[in-house]
Amino acid sequence: MVASPNAHDAIAPLVQRIDALERMIRELNSKNVYPVSVSPQGMDHLVVAPADPNNVGNGSANITIGAGDGTPMIRTQPNPYNNSKQTYYIYDPAGNVVMAPDTKAGYGLAEPSLSLPMYPYFAGYSEPSGSIGNANYQAWQCGLFIWTPRLFLSWISRCAGGGSASSWWQLIYGTTNTTTTTKTGGDGSSYSDSYTFTASDIGKSCQLILWVSNPANTGTTFVTPASVIAVGS
Repeated sequence: MVASPNAHDAIAPLVQRIDALERMIRELNSKNVYPVSVSPQGMDHLVVAPADPNNVGNGSANITIGAGDGTPMIRTQPNPYNNSKQTYYIYDPAGNVVMAPDTKAGYGLAEPSLSLPMYPYFAGYSEPSGSIGNANYQAWQCGLFIWTPRLFLSWISRCAGGGSASSWWQLIYGTTNTTTTTKTGGDGSSYSDSYTFTASDIGKSCQLILWVSNPANTGTTFVTPASVIAVGS
């Protein structure tokens, strides 16, 4: 049985379209150097190249960039404290989170948290010799960039000779000059305190000073920082 000319004319455009689709698939496969997989639920929005900064999706897509061995390098997933936004995590080769924003505070970093070294305010300072009186004495300091929402502070005051020591922290950044609560106690008293920054503080440089005074003007007074850690909320 021979197909009629009309049947051949009807099939020809379909064959041409199939040929065109096969060419497109071959071209796409040749360019697909870095495969991308999409979950069955689909993807809302993915920006890989420079795009309109005012149109970057609604924040609902989960994206994972893997290291090729089953461990992730970068991953986005829902923010547990804000369902309308995503959060991200960066991993080391062992699969540990090495960088992550503070999802609870909504600004700054939760990881990494780092210990900050303190230095004598005056060169060569170890301990004041003799009584410093009731004057305020700047004992220790450090400089830092604010990248976490909170600082955790701990220190030990010493006051030989039966006196008492008062000590506190001062933070200076931008136009802000603030102090923590003054702690007063006898020899060997240990204290801890914390300070919370605001979202607008992130990225600013800050000077941190540990002060001490001897309100009773008795004995030898000094103070030692135990730990200063920049942490998340």
